[in-house]
Amino acid sequence: LILFSAGTSWVFVTAWVWTRLTPGYLTMGWALYAFFLFLFGLLVREHRLRWCGMAVVVAALLRVGCCDMWSLSSGYRVLTFIVLALITLGIGYIILRRSAE
Repeated sequence: LILFSAGTSWVFVTAWVWTRLTPGYLTMGWALYAFFLFLFGLLVREHRLRWCGMAVVVAALLRVGCCDMWSLSSGYRVLTFIVLALITLGIGYIILRRSAE
């Protein structure tokens, strides 16, 4: 049920960003969704939600490498890289802090 809910809301985020904003923001939408999913997994202490959040971050990173590097303008590329870097560093920091406890 958790995996289905995470997947369904990922499709919702994709559709919302695609219709309301420009498709250039799709990767950033995925990354922000993944970060909030990861934080929600920490809040409710559900490890499957945290793994779903990390899987969506990996999908966003793959999308950056496959699509965004070649099709977006410089501004979108820089903004996407900054958002993904901050989210990846934040998730890594949280994982390291929790493992030390």
